[in-house]
Formats: sequence, C-alpha cells, structure tokens
Amino acid sequence: VEVLLRPEALELAGSEDEETGTAAIVENARFVGRTSLIDVKIGDAEPVAVRIRVAGRQLPLRGARVFVRQSGGEAFIFAPTDPK
Repeated sequence: VEVLLRPEALELAGSEDEETGTAAIVENARFVGRTSLIDVKIGDAEPVAVRIRVAGRQLPLRGARVFVRQSGGEAFIFAPTDPK
C-alpha cells in the first residue's frame, strides 16, 4: 500500500506536541512567497524525505529536530500495482 499526503496536509508541531508528531530532521527550508517549503527526513535506518508547505515564513535551521504531524488534510491510499 502507498499513502500520499500533500505537502499542505502536514504541519510542524511544537516540541510540546512530541506525542502527537513524528520526529524529523530539517534538510532545507525556503520561503516561496506566501508559504514556506520545508524538506525533512523522517526515520533513522531508512529515512524518508518529506516536503511540508506551511503558511508564512517559517524557516527552521538545517539540522534542526522538528516534529511533523498531519494537519487534517486528505490522505490518498493506493493499492500496490504489482501485488505479491
């Protein structure tokens, strides 16, 4: 199964929200007009790259530990194309 979350369906959670968010490390953050794009890696052994789109100018430093959670947006679930 593959799960797709749009970048705007994710948000940065505060450190006090550690229990409701997933820890991630910031790879890059840039301001692109009305929003900011934040690229993070989630996981240790095989990290997954995730892009988050947030309103305004939020630019955590590269290497910063942040918490990511779903903001209530839609999730798309796809069945495998080559079932095993």
